[in-house]
Amino acid sequence: MSLDPGLDAPMPAPIESPSVARRVKVLTKDSLVYGLGMAGQKFIGLLLLPVLTRVFEPAEYGANELIGLLVLMVSYFVVLGNDAALLRFSFDTDSDDERRRIATAGLLMRVAVATALTLICLPASSLISYLIFDSPEYSRFVLVALLDLPFATVVKFCIDLLRVRLRPREFVAYSLGNLAAIALLTVVLVPSVLQIELPLIGAHLSLHGHGMGLMGVFVARLIADLTFAVLGLAWTWKDYARSASLKVLGGMLRYGLPLVPVGLAQFVLAYADRYVLNRFVSLDQVGPYSVGAKVASFMMLFVAAFQYAWGPFAISIFREANARETYAKVFLLYTFVAGAIGLVLTCLAREFLALITTAHYVHGYRMAGFLVFAAMANGAFIILTTGLQIAKRTVWMGGTAVAAALLNVALNLLLVGSLEAYGVATASLVSQAAAAIFLFAVAQRIYPVPFHPGRVLLTFLMAIGLAALGIYFGRTGPAAAAAATAGALVLYLAGTIGLKVVSVQDFVILRNYLQKVAGR
Repeated sequence: MSLDPGLDAPMPAPIESPSVARRVKVLTKDSLVYGLGMAGQKFIGLLLLPVLTRVFEPAEYGANELIGLLVLMVSYFVVLGNDAALLRFSFDTDSDDERRRIATAGLLMRVAVATALTLICLPASSLISYLIFDSPEYSRFVLVALLDLPFATVVKFCIDLLRVRLRPREFVAYSLGNLAAIALLTVVLVPSVLQIELPLIGAHLSLHGHGMGLMGVFVARLIADLTFAVLGLAWTWKDYARSASLKVLGGMLRYGLPLVPVGLAQFVLAYADRYVLNRFVSLDQVGPYSVGAKVASFMMLFVAAFQYAWGPFAISIFREANARETYAKVFLLYTFVAGAIGLVLTCLAREFLALITTAHYVHGYRMAGFLVFAAMANGAFIILTTGLQIAKRTVWMGGTAVAAALLNVALNLLLVGSLEAYGVATASLVSQAAAAIFLFAVAQRIYPVPFHPGRVLLTFLMAIGLAALGIYFGRTGPAAAAAATAGALVLYLAGTIGLKVVSVQDFVILRNYLQKVAGR
Protein backbone atom coordinates (compact mmCIF):
# COMPACT_ATOMS: atom_id res chain seq x y z
CA MET A 1 0.00 0.00 0.00
CA SER A 2 1.09 3.56 -0.62
CA LEU A 3 0.94 6.50 1.73
CA ASP A 4 -1.66 8.33 -0.29
CA PRO A 5 -4.81 7.37 -2.19
CA GLY A 6 -4.24 7.26 -5.90
CA LEU A 7 -0.59 6.30 -5.63
CA ASP A 8 -1.34 2.69 -6.48
CA ALA A 9 -2.25 3.62 -10.04
CA PRO A 10 -0.21 1.52 -12.46
CA MET A 11 3.06 2.96 -13.72
CA PRO A 12 3.71 3.03 -17.48
CA ALA A 13 4.34 -0.42 -18.91
CA PRO A 14 8.00 -1.41 -18.72
CA ILE A 15 9.93 -1.58 -21.93
CA GLU A 16 12.77 -3.82 -22.97
CA SER A 17 15.96 -2.47 -21.45
CA PRO A 18 19.73 -2.90 -21.55
CA SER A 19 21.48 -4.79 -18.76
CA VAL A 20 22.08 -3.25 -15.35
CA ALA A 21 25.84 -3.38 -15.95
CA ARG A 22 25.51 -1.43 -19.20
CA ARG A 23 23.36 1.18 -17.51
CA VAL A 24 25.89 1.56 -14.70
CA LYS A 25 28.60 2.11 -17.32
CA VAL A 26 26.52 4.89 -18.92
CA LEU A 27 26.06 6.55 -15.54
CA THR A 28 29.78 6.19 -14.82
CA LYS A 29 30.65 7.89 -18.10
CA ASP A 30 28.31 10.80 -17.45
CA SER A 31 29.49 11.10 -13.86
CA LEU A 32 33.10 11.30 -15.03
CA VAL A 33 32.28 14.09 -17.48
CA TYR A 34 30.19 16.03 -14.98
CA GLY A 35 32.82 15.20 -12.38
CA LEU A 36 35.40 16.99 -14.52
CA GLY A 37 33.27 20.11 -14.39
CA MET A 38 32.64 19.84 -10.67
CA ALA A 39 36.30 18.98 -10.00
CA GLY A 40 37.30 22.11 -11.86
CA GLN A 41 34.91 24.14 -9.73
CA LYS A 42 36.36 22.79 -6.49
CA PHE A 43 39.92 23.12 -7.79
CA ILE A 44 39.34 26.78 -8.60
CA GLY A 45 37.84 27.29 -5.14
CA LEU A 46 40.80 25.61 -3.51
CA LEU A 47 43.20 27.77 -5.52
CA LEU A 48 41.60 30.77 -3.85
CA LEU A 49 41.89 29.28 -0.37
CA PRO A 50 45.60 30.10 0.09
CA VAL A 51 44.87 33.64 -1.10
CA LEU A 52 41.79 34.34 1.02
CA THR A 53 43.15 32.74 4.20
CA ARG A 54 46.22 34.98 3.95
CA VAL A 55 44.34 38.18 3.14
CA PHE A 56 41.46 37.72 5.59
CA GLU A 57 41.44 37.28 9.33
CA PRO A 58 39.17 34.40 10.48
CA ALA A 59 36.29 36.81 11.20
CA GLU A 60 36.47 38.29 7.68
CA TYR A 61 36.58 34.85 6.12
CA GLY A 62 33.58 33.89 8.24
CA ALA A 63 31.68 37.00 7.09
CA ASN A 64 32.42 36.11 3.46
CA GLU A 65 31.03 32.63 4.07
CA LEU A 66 27.85 33.82 5.79
CA ILE A 67 27.00 36.44 3.15
CA GLY A 68 27.58 33.93 0.37
CA LEU A 69 25.29 31.46 2.10
CA LEU A 70 22.63 34.16 2.49
CA VAL A 71 22.50 34.60 -1.29
CA LEU A 72 22.35 30.84 -1.71
CA MET A 73 19.35 30.69 0.60
CA VAL A 74 17.54 33.44 -1.31
CA SER A 75 18.19 31.54 -4.54
CA TYR A 76 15.97 28.69 -3.32
CA PHE A 77 13.03 31.10 -3.46
CA VAL A 78 14.12 32.10 -6.96
CA VAL A 79 14.23 28.56 -8.31
CA LEU A 80 10.97 27.38 -6.66
CA GLY A 81 11.72 23.79 -7.64
CA ASN A 82 12.05 24.86 -11.26
CA ASP A 83 15.29 22.92 -11.76
CA ALA A 84 13.65 19.57 -10.93
CA ALA A 85 10.54 20.49 -12.94
CA LEU A 86 12.68 21.40 -15.96
CA LEU A 87 14.27 17.97 -15.80
CA ARG A 88 11.06 16.00 -15.26
CA PHE A 89 8.92 17.82 -17.84
CA SER A 90 11.64 17.79 -20.50
CA PHE A 91 11.78 14.00 -20.35
CA ASP A 92 7.98 13.73 -20.39
CA THR A 93 7.83 14.82 -24.04
CA ASP A 94 9.49 13.84 -27.29
CA SER A 95 8.65 17.18 -28.93
CA ASP A 96 11.53 19.63 -29.39
CA ASP A 97 9.05 22.50 -29.65
CA GLU A 98 7.49 21.54 -26.34
CA ARG A 99 10.93 21.35 -24.73
CA ARG A 100 11.69 24.85 -25.96
CA ARG A 101 8.45 26.14 -24.44
CA ILE A 102 9.34 24.44 -21.16
CA ALA A 103 12.79 26.08 -21.18
CA THR A 104 11.34 29.51 -21.96
CA ALA A 105 8.76 29.26 -19.18
CA GLY A 106 11.42 28.20 -16.70
CA LEU A 107 13.84 30.98 -17.63
CA LEU A 108 11.24 33.76 -17.53
CA MET A 109 9.91 32.60 -14.18
CA ARG A 110 13.34 32.51 -12.56
CA VAL A 111 14.42 35.89 -13.90
CA ALA A 112 11.15 37.52 -12.82
CA VAL A 113 11.35 36.13 -9.28
CA ALA A 114 15.06 36.96 -8.95
CA THR A 115 14.50 40.54 -10.04
CA ALA A 116 11.56 40.98 -7.67
CA LEU A 117 13.46 39.55 -4.70
CA THR A 118 16.47 41.74 -5.45
CA LEU A 119 14.31 44.87 -5.50
CA ILE A 120 12.67 43.85 -2.23
CA CYS A 121 15.89 42.96 -0.40
CA LEU A 122 18.17 45.80 -1.51
CA PRO A 123 16.57 48.45 0.75
CA ALA A 124 16.83 46.01 3.66
CA SER A 125 20.57 45.35 3.33
CA SER A 126 21.35 47.14 6.62
CA LEU A 127 18.66 45.18 8.42
CA ILE A 128 19.97 41.90 6.95
CA SER A 129 23.50 42.77 8.10
CA TYR A 130 22.22 43.50 11.59
CA LEU A 131 20.26 40.23 11.77
CA ILE A 132 23.31 38.17 10.83
CA PHE A 133 26.15 40.11 12.44
CA ASP A 134 24.42 42.27 15.06
CA SER A 135 25.83 45.26 13.19
CA PRO A 136 25.12 47.20 9.96
CA GLU A 137 28.87 47.10 9.24
CA TYR A 138 28.49 44.49 6.49
CA SER A 139 25.48 46.07 4.74
CA ARG A 140 27.48 47.25 1.71
CA PHE A 141 28.77 43.73 1.11
CA VAL A 142 25.24 42.36 1.39
CA LEU A 143 24.03 44.95 -1.13
CA VAL A 144 26.60 44.02 -3.80
CA ALA A 145 25.95 40.31 -3.22
CA LEU A 146 22.22 40.86 -3.77
CA LEU A 147 22.82 42.87 -6.94
CA ASP A 148 24.41 39.76 -8.43
CA LEU A 149 21.31 37.60 -7.84
CA PRO A 150 19.54 38.11 -11.23
CA PHE A 151 22.74 37.49 -13.19
CA ALA A 152 23.70 34.45 -11.13
CA THR A 153 20.15 33.15 -11.71
CA VAL A 154 20.58 33.28 -15.50
CA VAL A 155 23.96 31.55 -15.26
CA LYS A 156 22.50 28.78 -13.10
CA PHE A 157 19.57 28.29 -15.48
CA CYS A 158 21.89 27.95 -18.47
CA ILE A 159 23.90 25.34 -16.57
CA ASP A 160 20.71 23.44 -15.70
CA LEU A 161 19.53 23.59 -19.30
CA LEU A 162 22.80 22.19 -20.67
CA ARG A 163 22.53 19.38 -18.17
CA VAL A 164 18.91 18.57 -19.07
CA ARG A 165 19.75 18.65 -22.78
CA LEU A 166 22.42 16.02 -22.04
CA ARG A 167 25.29 18.18 -23.29
CA PRO A 168 27.86 17.47 -20.57
CA ARG A 169 30.89 18.87 -22.42
CA GLU A 170 29.17 22.20 -22.99
CA PHE A 171 28.12 22.09 -19.34
CA VAL A 172 31.77 21.66 -18.31
CA ALA A 173 33.05 24.42 -20.59
CA TYR A 174 30.43 26.96 -19.56
CA SER A 175 30.42 26.31 -15.81
CA LEU A 176 34.21 26.21 -15.59
CA GLY A 177 34.53 29.36 -17.65
CA ASN A 178 32.26 31.21 -15.24
CA LEU A 179 34.14 30.00 -12.18
CA ALA A 180 37.55 30.68 -13.71
CA ALA A 181 36.47 34.26 -14.38
CA ILE A 182 35.32 34.63 -10.77
CA ALA A 183 38.62 33.23 -9.47
CA LEU A 184 40.78 35.41 -11.72
CA LEU A 185 38.85 38.57 -10.83
CA THR A 186 39.04 37.68 -7.13
CA VAL A 187 42.83 37.39 -7.28
CA VAL A 188 43.03 40.71 -9.14
CA LEU A 189 40.62 42.64 -6.92
CA VAL A 190 41.01 41.30 -3.35
CA PRO A 191 44.70 41.51 -2.29
CA SER A 192 47.03 44.47 -2.47
CA VAL A 193 50.35 42.66 -2.05
CA LEU A 194 50.46 39.01 -1.03
CA GLN A 195 53.36 36.61 -0.53
CA ILE A 196 52.61 32.87 -0.72
CA GLU A 197 55.19 30.19 0.06
CA LEU A 198 55.25 27.14 -2.22
CA PRO A 199 56.94 24.53 -0.01
CA LEU A 200 56.74 21.69 -2.54
CA ILE A 201 59.03 23.56 -4.95
CA GLY A 202 60.80 25.83 -2.47
CA ALA A 203 59.64 29.12 -4.01
CA HIS A 204 57.57 32.20 -3.21
CA LEU A 205 54.67 33.63 -5.19
CA SER A 206 54.02 37.37 -5.07
CA LEU A 207 50.54 38.67 -5.97
CA HIS A 208 49.70 42.33 -6.56
CA GLY A 209 46.06 43.37 -6.77
CA HIS A 210 43.71 46.29 -6.31
CA GLY A 211 43.42 45.82 -2.53
CA MET A 212 39.61 45.86 -2.36
CA GLY A 213 39.60 43.25 0.41
CA LEU A 214 36.28 41.59 1.21
CA MET A 215 34.39 43.82 -1.22
CA GLY A 216 36.53 42.44 -4.04
CA VAL A 217 35.03 38.95 -3.54
CA PHE A 218 31.52 40.18 -4.29
CA VAL A 219 32.48 42.60 -7.06
CA ALA A 220 34.39 39.79 -8.80
CA ARG A 221 31.33 37.54 -8.75
CA LEU A 222 29.06 40.34 -9.98
CA ILE A 223 31.27 41.12 -13.00
CA ALA A 224 31.78 37.45 -13.90
CA ASP A 225 28.09 36.52 -13.57
CA LEU A 226 26.96 39.52 -15.61
CA THR A 227 29.36 38.55 -18.40
CA PHE A 228 28.43 34.86 -18.38
CA ALA A 229 24.71 35.55 -18.16
CA VAL A 230 24.96 37.26 -21.55
CA LEU A 231 27.21 34.52 -22.94
CA GLY A 232 24.94 31.79 -21.58
CA LEU A 233 21.82 33.19 -23.22
CA ALA A 234 23.67 33.44 -26.51
CA TRP A 235 24.97 29.89 -26.09
CA THR A 236 21.52 28.37 -25.40
CA TRP A 237 19.43 30.71 -27.57
CA LYS A 238 18.33 27.90 -29.92
CA ASP A 239 16.83 26.01 -26.95
CA TYR A 240 14.10 28.61 -26.32
CA ALA A 241 10.71 29.21 -27.92
CA ARG A 242 9.48 32.63 -29.01
CA SER A 243 6.76 32.61 -26.35
CA ALA A 244 6.08 30.90 -23.04
CA SER A 245 3.03 28.82 -22.19
CA LEU A 246 1.13 29.66 -19.00
CA LYS A 247 -0.18 26.11 -18.95
CA VAL A 248 3.36 24.72 -19.02
CA LEU A 249 4.46 27.18 -16.34
CA GLY A 250 1.53 26.21 -14.14
CA GLY A 251 2.39 22.54 -14.42
CA MET A 252 6.03 23.19 -13.59
CA LEU A 253 5.06 25.24 -10.55
CA ARG A 254 2.71 22.54 -9.28
CA TYR A 255 5.52 20.02 -9.60
CA GLY A 256 8.30 22.24 -8.29
CA LEU A 257 6.73 24.20 -5.44
CA PRO A 258 6.58 21.20 -3.07
CA LEU A 259 10.35 20.96 -3.56
CA VAL A 260 10.99 24.46 -2.15
CA PRO A 261 10.81 23.17 1.44
CA VAL A 262 13.24 20.44 0.37
CA GLY A 263 15.74 23.02 -0.86
CA LEU A 264 15.40 25.19 2.21
CA ALA A 265 15.60 22.18 4.49
CA GLN A 266 18.72 21.00 2.66
CA PHE A 267 20.17 24.48 3.18
CA VAL A 268 19.48 24.24 6.91
CA LEU A 269 20.97 20.76 7.06
CA ALA A 270 24.14 21.86 5.28
CA TYR A 271 24.70 25.40 6.58
CA ALA A 272 22.76 26.15 9.78
CA ASP A 273 25.89 25.17 11.71
CA ARG A 274 27.76 28.29 10.54
CA TYR A 275 24.98 30.65 11.60
CA VAL A 276 24.55 28.95 14.99
CA LEU A 277 28.30 29.06 15.55
CA ASN A 278 28.33 32.78 14.71
CA ARG A 279 25.38 33.54 16.96
CA PHE A 280 26.33 31.51 20.02
CA VAL A 281 30.14 31.33 19.87
CA SER A 282 31.85 33.94 17.64
CA LEU A 283 32.41 35.01 14.05
CA ASP A 284 36.10 34.17 14.55
CA GLN A 285 35.14 30.49 14.84
CA VAL A 286 33.17 30.49 11.59
CA GLY A 287 36.31 31.08 9.50
CA PRO A 288 38.30 27.98 10.57
CA TYR A 289 35.12 25.89 10.61
CA SER A 290 34.36 26.91 7.03
CA VAL A 291 37.92 26.10 5.98
CA GLY A 292 37.49 22.66 7.54
CA ALA A 293 34.34 22.33 5.45
CA LYS A 294 36.49 22.86 2.34
CA VAL A 295 37.85 19.36 2.96
CA ALA A 296 34.26 18.12 2.82
CA SER A 297 33.91 19.96 -0.49
CA PHE A 298 35.80 17.09 -2.13
CA MET A 299 33.04 14.76 -1.03
CA MET A 300 30.50 17.33 -2.18
CA LEU A 301 32.32 17.36 -5.51
CA PHE A 302 31.70 13.64 -5.88
CA VAL A 303 28.09 13.97 -4.69
CA ALA A 304 27.39 16.91 -7.01
CA ALA A 305 28.97 15.21 -10.03
CA PHE A 306 26.95 12.10 -9.30
CA GLN A 307 23.78 14.15 -8.77
CA TYR A 308 24.15 15.99 -12.08
CA ALA A 309 24.49 12.71 -13.93
CA TRP A 310 22.00 10.78 -11.79
CA GLY A 311 18.93 12.98 -12.30
CA PRO A 312 18.63 12.71 -16.10
CA PHE A 313 19.86 9.10 -16.06
CA ALA A 314 17.38 7.87 -13.43
CA ILE A 315 14.37 9.58 -14.99
CA SER A 316 15.30 8.49 -18.51
CA ILE A 317 15.25 4.74 -17.64
CA PHE A 318 12.32 4.52 -15.21
CA ARG A 319 10.07 2.78 -17.77
CA GLU A 320 12.60 0.00 -18.33
CA ALA A 321 11.94 -3.42 -16.79
CA ASN A 322 15.15 -3.55 -14.73
CA ALA A 323 15.19 0.11 -13.66
CA ARG A 324 14.68 -0.66 -9.97
CA GLU A 325 17.50 -3.21 -9.93
CA THR A 326 19.73 -0.58 -11.56
CA TYR A 327 18.82 1.95 -8.87
CA ALA A 328 19.67 -0.58 -6.14
CA LYS A 329 23.03 -1.48 -7.68
CA VAL A 330 23.97 2.15 -8.12
CA PHE A 331 23.11 2.83 -4.46
CA LEU A 332 25.52 0.13 -3.30
CA LEU A 333 28.29 1.38 -5.58
CA TYR A 334 27.70 4.97 -4.47
CA THR A 335 28.01 3.91 -0.83
CA PHE A 336 31.26 2.06 -1.48
CA VAL A 337 32.94 4.89 -3.41
CA ALA A 338 31.70 7.65 -1.11
CA GLY A 339 32.84 5.73 1.97
CA ALA A 340 36.34 5.33 0.53
CA ILE A 341 36.53 9.03 -0.37
CA GLY A 342 35.28 10.02 3.09
CA LEU A 343 37.85 7.82 4.80
CA VAL A 344 40.78 9.30 2.86
CA LEU A 345 39.63 12.91 3.27
CA THR A 346 39.14 12.56 7.01
CA CYS A 347 42.49 10.88 7.61
CA LEU A 348 44.46 13.46 5.60
CA ALA A 349 42.52 16.64 6.49
CA ARG A 350 45.13 18.03 8.87
CA GLU A 351 48.03 17.61 6.43
CA PHE A 352 46.01 19.14 3.61
CA LEU A 353 45.04 22.28 5.56
CA ALA A 354 48.54 22.68 6.95
CA LEU A 355 49.83 22.73 3.38
CA ILE A 356 47.51 25.35 1.89
CA THR A 357 46.33 27.58 4.77
CA THR A 358 47.84 29.39 7.76
CA ALA A 359 48.06 28.53 11.45
CA HIS A 360 44.84 30.49 12.13
CA TYR A 361 42.83 27.97 10.11
CA VAL A 362 44.51 24.55 10.41
CA HIS A 363 42.51 23.46 13.46
CA GLY A 364 39.44 23.39 11.23
CA TYR A 365 40.54 19.83 10.31
CA ARG A 366 38.97 18.62 13.56
CA MET A 367 35.47 19.17 12.18
CA ALA A 368 36.23 17.98 8.63
CA GLY A 369 35.37 14.32 9.22
CA PHE A 370 31.90 15.12 10.56
CA LEU A 371 31.13 17.27 7.53
CA VAL A 372 32.62 14.80 5.04
CA PHE A 373 30.31 12.00 6.16
CA ALA A 374 27.37 14.40 6.42
CA ALA A 375 27.90 15.13 2.72
CA MET A 376 28.00 11.38 2.01
CA ALA A 377 24.61 10.97 3.73
CA ASN A 378 23.25 13.85 1.67
CA GLY A 379 24.22 12.00 -1.50
CA ALA A 380 22.26 8.97 -0.31
CA PHE A 381 19.25 11.26 0.23
CA ILE A 382 19.49 12.37 -3.41
CA ILE A 383 19.38 8.79 -4.70
CA LEU A 384 16.44 7.93 -2.46
CA THR A 385 14.35 10.79 -3.87
CA THR A 386 14.23 9.06 -7.26
CA GLY A 387 11.11 7.00 -6.60
CA LEU A 388 9.17 10.00 -5.29
CA GLN A 389 10.07 12.03 -8.37
CA ILE A 390 9.04 9.19 -10.68
CA ALA A 391 5.72 8.85 -8.85
CA LYS A 392 5.35 12.66 -8.89
CA ARG A 393 4.83 12.68 -5.12
CA THR A 394 7.50 15.23 -4.31
CA VAL A 395 5.50 16.62 -1.40
CA TRP A 396 6.84 13.75 0.71
CA MET A 397 10.38 14.89 -0.01
CA GLY A 398 9.51 18.25 1.48
CA GLY A 399 8.00 16.78 4.63
CA THR A 400 10.95 14.48 5.21
CA ALA A 401 13.54 17.19 4.61
CA VAL A 402 11.74 19.67 6.88
CA ALA A 403 11.58 17.12 9.69
CA ALA A 404 15.33 16.48 9.36
CA ALA A 405 16.03 20.24 9.26
CA LEU A 406 14.08 20.76 12.48
CA LEU A 407 16.13 17.98 14.06
CA ASN A 408 19.28 19.74 12.83
CA VAL A 409 18.30 23.05 14.41
CA ALA A 410 17.37 21.37 17.68
CA LEU A 411 20.66 19.49 17.86
CA ASN A 412 22.65 22.61 16.94
CA LEU A 413 21.05 24.59 19.77
CA LEU A 414 21.42 21.69 22.19
CA LEU A 415 25.08 20.96 21.51
CA VAL A 416 26.65 24.33 20.63
CA GLY A 417 26.78 25.57 24.21
CA SER A 418 28.89 22.71 25.55
CA LEU A 419 30.73 21.46 22.46
CA GLU A 420 30.90 24.62 20.28
CA ALA A 421 32.25 23.70 16.82
CA TYR A 422 32.23 19.97 17.59
CA GLY A 423 28.59 20.28 18.60
CA VAL A 424 27.35 21.88 15.39
CA ALA A 425 29.43 19.48 13.29
CA THR A 426 27.86 16.53 15.13
CA ALA A 427 24.41 18.01 14.54
CA SER A 428 25.10 18.17 10.80
CA LEU A 429 26.20 14.54 10.60
CA VAL A 430 23.34 13.12 12.68
CA SER A 431 20.61 15.12 10.94
CA GLN A 432 21.87 14.34 7.41
CA ALA A 433 21.93 10.63 8.24
CA ALA A 434 18.46 10.89 9.76
CA ALA A 435 17.15 12.60 6.61
CA ALA A 436 18.31 9.67 4.47
CA ILE A 437 16.78 7.13 6.87
CA PHE A 438 13.45 9.00 7.05
CA LEU A 439 13.26 9.31 3.28
CA PHE A 440 14.07 5.63 2.77
CA ALA A 441 11.15 4.65 4.99
CA VAL A 442 8.74 6.89 3.07
CA ALA A 443 9.97 6.22 -0.47
CA GLN A 444 9.91 2.45 -0.09
CA ARG A 445 6.17 2.54 0.54
CA ILE A 446 5.48 4.61 -2.56
CA TYR A 447 8.01 3.25 -5.07
CA PRO A 448 9.71 0.12 -3.67
CA VAL A 449 13.28 -0.53 -4.81
CA PRO A 450 15.32 -3.60 -3.73
CA PHE A 451 17.93 -1.60 -1.85
CA HIS A 452 20.10 -3.31 0.76
CA PRO A 453 19.75 -0.94 3.75
CA GLY A 454 21.65 -3.18 6.17
CA ARG A 455 24.73 -3.33 3.94
CA VAL A 456 24.59 0.39 3.26
CA LEU A 457 24.35 1.31 6.96
CA LEU A 458 27.17 -1.05 7.97
CA THR A 459 29.39 0.36 5.21
CA PHE A 460 28.67 3.92 6.38
CA LEU A 461 29.50 3.08 10.01
CA MET A 462 32.58 1.09 9.00
CA ALA A 463 33.95 4.03 6.99
CA ILE A 464 33.44 6.38 9.95
CA GLY A 465 35.08 3.97 12.40
CA LEU A 466 38.10 3.32 10.19
CA ALA A 467 38.49 7.07 9.56
CA ALA A 468 38.59 7.68 13.32
CA LEU A 469 41.29 5.00 13.69
CA GLY A 470 43.22 6.54 10.81
CA ILE A 471 43.23 9.95 12.51
CA TYR A 472 44.43 8.42 15.78
CA PHE A 473 47.28 6.38 14.33
CA GLY A 474 48.28 9.11 11.86
CA ARG A 475 48.45 11.95 14.38
CA THR A 476 52.26 12.12 14.59
CA GLY A 477 52.96 13.49 11.11
CA PRO A 478 52.46 13.23 7.34
CA ALA A 479 54.22 9.86 6.98
CA ALA A 480 52.17 8.31 9.76
CA ALA A 481 48.98 9.80 8.32
CA ALA A 482 49.71 8.31 4.89
CA ALA A 483 50.44 4.87 6.36
CA ALA A 484 47.33 4.95 8.56
CA THR A 485 45.18 5.98 5.59
CA ALA A 486 46.52 3.13 3.45
CA GLY A 487 45.89 0.60 6.22
CA ALA A 488 42.35 1.87 6.78
CA LEU A 489 41.62 1.62 3.05
CA VAL A 490 42.77 -2.01 2.93
CA LEU A 491 40.50 -2.88 5.86
CA TYR A 492 37.63 -0.98 4.24
CA LEU A 493 38.04 -2.84 0.96
CA ALA A 494 38.06 -6.19 2.73
CA GLY A 495 35.01 -5.24 4.76
CA THR A 496 32.92 -4.06 1.81
CA ILE A 497 33.71 -7.20 -0.18
CA GLY A 498 32.76 -9.26 2.85
CA LEU A 499 29.45 -7.41 3.13
CA LYS A 500 28.86 -7.96 -0.62
CA VAL A 501 28.59 -4.23 -1.21
CA VAL A 502 30.98 -4.69 -4.11
CA SER A 503 32.42 -7.73 -5.83
CA VAL A 504 35.64 -8.50 -7.62
CA GLN A 505 33.67 -8.36 -10.88
CA ASP A 506 32.67 -4.77 -10.12
CA PHE A 507 36.35 -3.82 -9.93
CA VAL A 508 37.09 -5.58 -13.20
CA ILE A 509 34.25 -3.72 -14.96
CA LEU A 510 35.38 -0.39 -13.52
CA ARG A 511 39.05 -1.01 -14.42
CA ASN A 512 38.22 -1.96 -18.00
CA TYR A 513 35.98 1.05 -18.43
CA LEU A 514 38.53 3.49 -17.01
CA GLN A 515 41.18 2.03 -19.29
CA LYS A 516 38.95 2.70 -22.28
CA VAL A 517 38.31 6.27 -21.10
CA ALA A 518 42.04 6.86 -20.57
CA GLY A 519 42.82 5.51 -24.01
CA ARG A 520 40.50 7.94 -25.83
